[in-house]
Amino acid sequence: MSGRTLAGVRTLDLDGLVSVRRFETILRTGGYLDEFHLLDRHGIRLTVNNERAINAALRRRA
Repeated sequence: MSGRTLAGVRTLDLDGLVSVRRFETILRTGGYLDEFHLLDRHGIRLTVNNERAINAALRRRA
């Protein structure tokens, strides 16, 4: 899985996931934030929105 960060594009090894944390909160504007904080064995960290395709990819790796 690849994602754009401030430091450039990062590629995360889904087979080497060390940590998957789900973060959910309600925003002051009335919306909500639902995302995953991912860490792989190479130390690459990536935060992605909880979307159907990403959720399915993470479930396949579990």
